[in-house]
Amino acid sequence: GTVAGPLLDTKLRRLELDGVEGAVGAGYDLIDARVLTTTGEPAVVTLMLDSGLTANLVTPELQKRLGLPVGSGSVQGAALGGSADNLEATLIPGLELLGDPLVRGPRYVGTWEGDGWRARCSLDWDAWVAAAEASADGRVSGTNAEIEYTVLPSPEMTDEQLTGLVGCFGTERVEGELRDGGTHFVGKGVSVEPKGFLAVSERYEFRQEGESLFDPVSGLRLRKLPGERSSFVLRGPMLATSVPFMQADIAKRQGVELEGMLGQLPLYRDLAVE
Repeated sequence: GTVAGPLLDTKLRRLELDGVEGAVGAGYDLIDARVLTTTGEPAVVTLMLDSGLTANLVTPELQKRLGLPVGSGSVQGAALGGSADNLEATLIPGLELLGDPLVRGPRYVGTWEGDGWRARCSLDWDAWVAAAEASADGRVSGTNAEIEYTVLPSPEMTDEQLTGLVGCFGTERVEGELRDGGTHFVGKGVSVEPKGFLAVSERYEFRQEGESLFDPVSGLRLRKLPGERSSFVLRGPMLATSVPFMQADIAKRQGVELEGMLGQLPLYRDLAVE
């Protein structure tokens, strides 16, 4: 049979519980994740992994800050030394687990919105500038000028669309001219991969404004990030419950802002992730 490989490589951090209620050598693994919401920018949070947790948890502060919707039905959970029934369900539209840093330079990243859809966009502006400088006419095209798109949740998506589309990845290749000393790009999209996933854009006019790029045609604004990390998007909306938990206070004393907990059982049962 086929042996499944890891979905993500990451160095786990540890929340130490030594001395807490007499615990010795105890602790929990921590992982960073990007919460994909239906509005606004995705938010990076730190979550705790708990093999004994039967329901995912988020702090009330995180639910309020991100405006996470209340789901239909309720959640039953067992953890934290007890059990609870009929907890109010909170819906997390999408979750992207973050791994080790990727070996590539800074990129410009932002959220595109149009026709009821949303996507996270990313491009390597430095590569565009280098390609233009190396060309005879200041133009860029092909693999030297690409925009990466990753589908984000949007308000009108059904559960089926949240499961099947969020996290889907595509690339648009563009061609055009860099002007004004490499601070202004005028061009258009020429092809997309995979075909049928994206529509080719008829025009781009990216202008560099400090540490950001702005395209007045689409209204897209991208901000420069020092580096990206490998990631894995969990397919489908995820139910959680919003309740305070003592591990968040313990983590805060260790300088960690812990905003949620992922249970091994719901990850396997609902998302087929071990």
